[in-house]
Amino acid sequence: MLAPHLTEATAEELLAAAVDQTKAEIELMLARRFPQPDVPTVLAALSPACAPTPSLEPAPEPAGAAELAVRPVESPAPGRVETPFPAPVTYAKVTPTSPGRFALLAPLRQETHDLLRDVQDLLGHEVAPGDIDAVLNYALRTAKQKLEQRKFAQTEQPRRGRHTKPDSRHIPAEVRRAVWRRDGGQCTFESDTGHRCEARRDLQFDHIEPYAKGGEATVGRIRLLCRSHNQFEADRAFGAEFMRRKRIAVAGARAGAKARGSA
Repeated sequence: MLAPHLTEATAEELLAAAVDQTKAEIELMLARRFPQPDVPTVLAALSPACAPTPSLEPAPEPAGAAELAVRPVESPAPGRVETPFPAPVTYAKVTPTSPGRFALLAPLRQETHDLLRDVQDLLGHEVAPGDIDAVLNYALRTAKQKLEQRKFAQTEQPRRGRHTKPDSRHIPAEVRRAVWRRDGGQCTFESDTGHRCEARRDLQFDHIEPYAKGGEATVGRIRLLCRSHNQFEADRAFGAEFMRRKRIAVAGARAGAKARGSA
């Protein structure tokens, strides 16, 4: 990654800056130091055969196109650019190109492509023609708002919470909002060395004092944990073997319910 930019004048500085950095962090560093122009927006049909490393330059469309991909980066020229990709891909890749700018290369299912087009049409003049970035930005902000509302009852006009019994397992909406803000939407588990878990996905509200042992659903007694650390804390509280049997029983009950639903 550094090789194209290494010279006698830059080698020492770049190598020092890359020490202990992840690949993603090095990509961001290079984008800041050596900004590249935006790649054109491309939305094109792809063939089923997939090449491992597609080029970023447009090329003639392969025969038998079946899949779709989109690179939603603002086009340098007005209007929609629809140039076929050189080769299909089966993975998504986000690459920094300059400070605050990224290139996205990803395969789409037909349904996703159609939804993208539908949202683009519904937005109409609210976004510039061909501005896929604006369409995705709108769709993702809308999705984020709904997910935050479902996950921790985020709302601009919170209502007064209903009275909850002290022994109830239910976590009130106002408690979920307060805990999410306090914990910063991040797992709160800390290792013996004091390192806090950096997970921000698959978070769960956890009773610091287990509910089965009388833990109450108050702001001071609820915390955010990722799924793995939530299970780890449960193993510590009730024993690994007990929790293993409980998880097997729950999985069996869910499988049975799913089978009955299918039937």
